[in-house]
Amino acid sequence: MRCDAFFSPDTPAIEARRFHRQARAKYWAVAILFAVVGLLVLSRLAHSGELSTGREGKAGSQTNLCAFATTAPAYPGVINKSAVVMRSLVPRPSNPHDPHDTLEAVRRFHVTRLEWVYGLTPDFVKKAKALGVSVSGATSCNTALSIANTPDAAQKFCILDLNLHPITAPWMRKWNPPGLWLCVNNPTVRERSLAQIEQQYDLGLRDLQRDDPQDNEAALGWGGCFCQYCMAGFRDYLKKNCSADELRALGVSNVDDFDYRKYLLDQHAPVGDQFKKYDGGRLKELFEAFEKQSTIAFHVWWRGELNKHAGHYVPVSCNNNSQIFTGPFALFDFYVGELFVRNNKPEFFFQLEQTVKKLGKGQTLTMPEARDVTSSPAWIRQIRQAIAAAYATGLHIEAPWDAYIIAQESSRFFGEPKDFSDLFAMVRASAELLDGYEDVAATGMQLPDARWDSSNQPVSILPGAAPVTAFVRAKPGHPEAPVVIHLINWSEHPEACKLALRPQMMFAGKPFQAVLLTPVPYQQQAHDAAFASGDYSKLVQRTVLGSGEVSTLEIPALDPWGILVLEPLKSASTRP
Repeated sequence: MRCDAFFSPDTPAIEARRFHRQARAKYWAVAILFAVVGLLVLSRLAHSGELSTGREGKAGSQTNLCAFATTAPAYPGVINKSAVVMRSLVPRPSNPHDPHDTLEAVRRFHVTRLEWVYGLTPDFVKKAKALGVSVSGATSCNTALSIANTPDAAQKFCILDLNLHPITAPWMRKWNPPGLWLCVNNPTVRERSLAQIEQQYDLGLRDLQRDDPQDNEAALGWGGCFCQYCMAGFRDYLKKNCSADELRALGVSNVDDFDYRKYLLDQHAPVGDQFKKYDGGRLKELFEAFEKQSTIAFHVWWRGELNKHAGHYVPVSCNNNSQIFTGPFALFDFYVGELFVRNNKPEFFFQLEQTVKKLGKGQTLTMPEARDVTSSPAWIRQIRQAIAAAYATGLHIEAPWDAYIIAQESSRFFGEPKDFSDLFAMVRASAELLDGYEDVAATGMQLPDARWDSSNQPVSILPGAAPVTAFVRAKPGHPEAPVVIHLINWSEHPEACKLALRPQMMFAGKPFQAVLLTPVPYQQQAHDAAFASGDYSKLVQRTVLGSGEVSTLEIPALDPWGILVLEPLKSASTRP
């Protein structure tokens, strides 16, 4: 309504001003009235659950949980959530005395993706692909074509301390021989690293894993690198990043002749690991910045060259210890990293998934790493809980086979299929309940899910102190797709519990059926047949727990994982 609608051009000026004031008053009175009525109507609609949110669900008391699920970015080399992944350090058997067989383990653990493998051969890759498995290669700071792990090679190509002695990572020092830690500023290392990477790619690999991507940046903590190439590179760095006045103030009178290693020796700087604590002032800060930049530049360079060689973009993951995402780690498409025993708890998995999703990345974990393990029931239970938690949160975890153990001597863990393959078979049987599903809620054991509070939590564990977690997942944009609740029992002695649901929040108040999927006890013959046929339906037990507007469900003791599937009923029937 316009104010000038109340004004006639024939009205004298005084009357015009009076009518104008009256018009404004009427206008605002009408506007306020409409606003109050509108708010009352909106409030009533919201209270009754009839106000559309503009998403798939409805706000208020009736909600479809898929409205709160957001699709994760599809990072390069994206891995299906239903993939079963495994690592083999090298293709096994690696020698006539090796009792292990990688391809047999692929069958036994129902593997679909073999990753982070060194020493691949054309014959092995061909055989693995014949089993329906994708293959991922591996490169690291100590792999380069034609550079063998010898004392002579270490002296020529490794990072060097102030005394020009080769040094390596602390965890590699007890290897026999100690692991190489190659310098990325060494031109021969760069050339042969790229050659090794391209040679691997030509085997027909899906992607690559880069171990220890910090390279020279990490070596700063162990007293390197002071090789001739790093000293020359540091001179160039100073020329580009420091003015002549700043260089003079730092004691660098002639940058073209400056040798930072000799300068530090004159200053009696500590050698090796102690160099990390050395207060080297501004020059040390600049040196650290140079080595960090060198590390990043190296990865940008070889990945660009690999893409040129391949003729397309090649996805590459890196080992991030499951917790590091910045610096050189940010350059990689997704991550395969260690799960340490101290992190094998529900809140770690939940928070990790939230982090990588925000970053638009993916994360695969190793089995929990410990300093020493035996196949005790307690240890097997911990690994099974980790497998369940990884899939429940949309992450991946490698099958517990040929897995690294933090020990005094290099050793590997080779799990038995009878202890773990029932879980991987359930993954293969439940692909349609994993792929495309996203996190919407998590509860139990004080999981830190700030999206919901006690007044609107869609799922709750009863009693609240039960050692059970529930990870709720839904399919974005699919209101009729099942809601999936992954239930994990973290107890040493699992017991039954109750699950409380808000039925009005599942499918906008529509009745549904609740079916619990659990793995069938392991029998090798049945598992062999499932791998051969690709039909895993017989390896999962389906138990109907309720139907209709279900508000509570009795959950049996889980060992440790069950997938609760809520499916909207197609008819008015409330009974299965």
